[in-house]
Amino acid sequence: MLRTYKKFWRRYFDFKGRSRRSDYWWVFLINIIIYLVLATIFLLSSGLSVALNADVDNFSALTWIALILLIV
Repeated sequence: MLRTYKKFWRRYFDFKGRSRRSDYWWVFLINIIIYLVLATIFLLSSGLSVALNADVDNFSALTWIALILLIV
């Protein structure tokens, strides 16, 4: 699984040949897991009520980092 993810990033701009369907879905699954971890960090570091009210004055540095990574 991680080997497939590394291969994806190493051959990202190599447009020769084809990828297998399983390679695509493994990368998709790992990206979803990364997104869920970052979203959890964002919600836990900001506090759920602060995140739902979008009170950006109370965001910590960890919250801003997690939010930026989520957007990227």
